[in-house]
Amino acid sequence: MHIPSFKIERYFARYEFSVPYILCASDCEPLTLPELLDTSICSSAPSQVLSVMGLQAKDMILERNLSLIAHNKDVTNVFVDKYHDLFSWCPPQAGSTAFITYLADEGAAALSERLVKDEGILVIPSTVFDYGDKHWRIGLGRKNVPEILARLDSYLEKNR
Repeated sequence: MHIPSFKIERYFARYEFSVPYILCASDCEPLTLPELLDTSICSSAPSQVLSVMGLQAKDMILERNLSLIAHNKDVTNVFVDKYHDLFSWCPPQAGSTAFITYLADEGAAALSERLVKDEGILVIPSTVFDYGDKHWRIGLGRKNVPEILARLDSYLEKNR
């Protein structure tokens, strides 16, 4: 599959700072400044010390992120099961992103646009990936995934 340069970034940038709920981020929860200073590897003079600190915190960072992703997979499974007539998915076996298949006749891009405008929820439709119009890419590495799915649940309940 060939994705034109920056197509994903251009789509994301249209809404990134105007929506409060981003369900499509592929990164994990950002670190606070103290966490970053405790775990970051930088190229300045204290880089060796920071590198050692980052490596020492590796297990904590991995455990935190893997636990968060596992929890969000479980929450997403419950959501997809509830709306099995609208969505299906294959949970990721490794990594923190997945495609959710949208089973309705309306395309995923149209629903994505409505979610941004009506609820401030950002998902990236598969049209951005030149992969048809039946999927969303979602990210499972953020703490607010359950909150976003609850908001999406309310929206679907009102608009079915």
